[in-house]
Amino acid sequence: MGLLKKCINSDRDIVLSVIDATDIVSDSMKRLNAFPPSMVHLGQAMMAAPLLHSLWNEKGLVEKVALQWKVDGPFGHVFSESHQDGSVRGTILNPRSEIDNYDTSLGSGHLQVQKYMSRPPASTGIIEATGQVANDVSEYLRQSEQRTATLSLSVKLSWEKDEKKAQDFPIQVDFALGFLLDILPQETLEKTYSKLHQWEAYLQNLGPISEWSLPKSQPLDAMTHLIFPQQETKELLFQKVNFNCNCSEQRASRAASLSGDKKDLPSNGKEKETLEVQCEFCGKVYLI
Repeated sequence: MGLLKKCINSDRDIVLSVIDATDIVSDSMKRLNAFPPSMVHLGQAMMAAPLLHSLWNEKGLVEKVALQWKVDGPFGHVFSESHQDGSVRGTILNPRSEIDNYDTSLGSGHLQVQKYMSRPPASTGIIEATGQVANDVSEYLRQSEQRTATLSLSVKLSWEKDEKKAQDFPIQVDFALGFLLDILPQETLEKTYSKLHQWEAYLQNLGPISEWSLPKSQPLDAMTHLIFPQQETKELLFQKVNFNCNCSEQRASRAASLSGDKKDLPSNGKEKETLEVQCEFCGKVYLI
């Protein structure tokens, strides 16, 4: 289970959403048997969806947010989605891409963001993507939503020190944390961008989340206090975030029928073949 908190500062001009998705990312890595570089990108995408959703979830206007990176890179396409109830899921085309570093991006291409409203139709925004999850989502907010916002995401992995646990899975997720800072419109556009530059400089001085000294318990409060050290905040939303996959045998059967990967059946039609279909989100295997 993860947690998401949204608050507004005492000046009522900055809205901050923070997320702790450590357990969700850890469980997803094990389910997909993903290699660390792939999991860093997927973990960031799985945090980006609920953080982005939090911009509208307070009023319940948007039922679901879906992010899809269609890119040309070693990891393949990436998809993540967040629902109004706090459920989230995500997948990456090549979870075991043999990349030996954390610097390789998803690759260039396009980011598509879909918002499913409580009343149809859905809205879709598409921008050019660099393959850096946080930068791409921030750019989407600027281009498609005309929001002055900055997004930071961090997934830290390490070797499992517990020998018994290491036998099951050798990598552990130390933390998966992120925040979205949204600057509300000022009197003029010039003042809005001026405040953005001030906050960008302040956050740059704080350094990346991976360098913050945060407690394992209640990291969201610690992140909020670091970002707003001398301000009182008002909580706007507090939500549990859970991984949830809606796969089923029926969906797997339909996917198998659409795959075109079938063998010719004997003319008597009596013999049957069994096909394994694995869910790309949760890793569950169906025998069809």
